[in-house]
Formats: sequence, structure tokens, C-alpha cells
Amino acid sequence: MSEAIQYEVHLAILSIGTGVGLMVLYDFFRILRMFVKHNTFWTGVEDFGYWIYCAVVTFDLLYKQNDGSLRAYAIVGTLAGMAVYQYLVSQRVLKYLKKGQEYMWSGDSTYWNRVSPVLFPFVGKLEGQSYQYKGQRYENIPQHAFARDQIFQVLEQSQDEIWFELQNNETTEKIYPFAFSLMIGYRLEKKKLHVMWEVHNR
Repeated sequence: MSEAIQYEVHLAILSIGTGVGLMVLYDFFRILRMFVKHNTFWTGVEDFGYWIYCAVVTFDLLYKQNDGSLRAYAIVGTLAGMAVYQYLVSQRVLKYLKKGQEYMWSGDSTYWNRVSPVLFPFVGKLEGQSYQYKGQRYENIPQHAFARDQIFQVLEQSQDEIWFELQNNETTEKIYPFAFSLMIGYRLEKKKLHVMWEVHNR
């Protein structure tokens, strides 16, 4: 094999190895984020730094191994190495590590002390925190009214679905003089969570 061909093969293998190495590094960040919670800012900082590093490594590969000349197959080889690693290794490793991982946020008052509250029967705040109905004025209505502070009863439950219900009671009727049934259901379907609402007049 001629020296020129050996050089081209060497560069191609090195390019593929570079792509694999870059994906291994990115998997480090992926796994880190699984176990150490990141906010949007730090995720963006890590991604920005990662892509800067990718650019530097790719440039270094072309500069040192090819005297700065642009070889299309060197870039294609790097991308191919990243793709092969992603398909054959990364997906399987991440899938294994995600087993048993909690996907539902358990809540942290540092960021949000209400944890996605149920907004019923009002969304937002009423003007003057009051309204009038049939000549009677209802006042001191809290923002979003009362559902988020009420105890719901379990209606039915199965392996992958559960339904809760809230009915009018003495507390709700003080600020909302209507008979109602609010039912909220949650159903797991593979990687999806379906949230279902039903509201009935009684």
C-alpha cells in the first residue's frame, strides 16, 4: 500500500475516532444532567462550550493531520463516527440508565411553590377579587379560586390510569354558589402522559 493511501486511511480512521470521542463527551453531559438537575442557563452554557470544543477539535484534526487543507471525507468521517456511536452505543446506554428514573417533578419551592396547580373555576385574578350573581356579591376570591387547595377524592384507578373528583362543598359554595363535579384523569401511554378534564353541572 502506498504511503499516500496509508495516510488517507489513517486520516479517515482518526476522523471516525474523533466523532466517537466527541459523542462520548456529550454523553457525559447527558448523564450528568440525569443525576444533577440543571436549569436552562447552565444547560445552554454547557452546550455552547461543547460545540466550541467540537469546532476546535475538528480544526485541530485538519490542521495537524492535513496541513490545514479541507478534506470533505475527514468531516464526513467525524459526523459518521458521531452517528454510529449515537445509534449503537449512546441510545442503549441512556435507555438503561433512565430505567427507574422519575419523570414527574416532585416539586421544589425554590423554583415553583405550587407545582402546576389546578386552576378552577377561574383562571387568574378577578377584578377587585369579587363578582356579583343574582344580587349577591361574592368577595375575597383568591387567584384561580379554590380547586388547587381542595382535597380530591379518588374515583377509579388502574395500572396506567387514575381519576380524581372534586365536588362542590361548604367551602366552595362560599365563593362559588354552583353545584359541580370536576374530574381530572391521568393516563400513562408508553412515554406519554395524558391529562384529561371533565366538568359537569349537578
